[in-house]
Amino acid sequence: MIVIYPDPRLRVVAQFAGWDQEAERVAEKVGRELQWAKNGIGLAAPQVGEKVRLFATKNLQLAGPRAPKLELVINPQFQPLDQKVYPYHQHGDHREPFLEGCLSLPGLWGAVKRHLQIKASWQTLQAGKLVDREAILTGLAAIVFQHELDHLDGILFIDHIRQANGKVYRLEGNRQIEVPLPADDRLTD
Repeated sequence: MIVIYPDPRLRVVAQFAGWDQEAERVAEKVGRELQWAKNGIGLAAPQVGEKVRLFATKNLQLAGPRAPKLELVINPQFQPLDQKVYPYHQHGDHREPFLEGCLSLPGLWGAVKRHLQIKASWQTLQAGKLVDREAILTGLAAIVFQHELDHLDGILFIDHIRQANGKVYRLEGNRQIEVPLPADDRLTD
């Protein structure tokens, strides 16, 4: 079951993952939930209540054209290859606004400034062993990688929107209806 905001488990910083039975159990849980998620293209371990530093993505082909439909990303890191951050993604010469959403905040969308080109590194499972991967990710793949990595650090997309004084929307048909940002669950008395 996917953890829904404001569950405090979404704010836990995930721990470095070696490959053992616990990591395997978490990876299976993340993969199973992501496969059943209709509108999700990525899911991180904290979103299923786990503290392991891994996430899975659908069809982003992080490892190349023969990658499985679900790519397991363990201990991810990235370096931006562009210094600017953008609230859109690029389709050839055309820039298209990108409203980011999250399975843990169902129905909410907002523009988040992200790097559109990153050098990503991670580990994945191959023949039962962790192997290192590295790739230049652009556009949607870069956005998803950054979004899921944020989850591993207890950061949600609404945090970026709040910091930028941005807006959050609900989509109704083809219309975007502005709604109030959820309360900041990280504020203390």
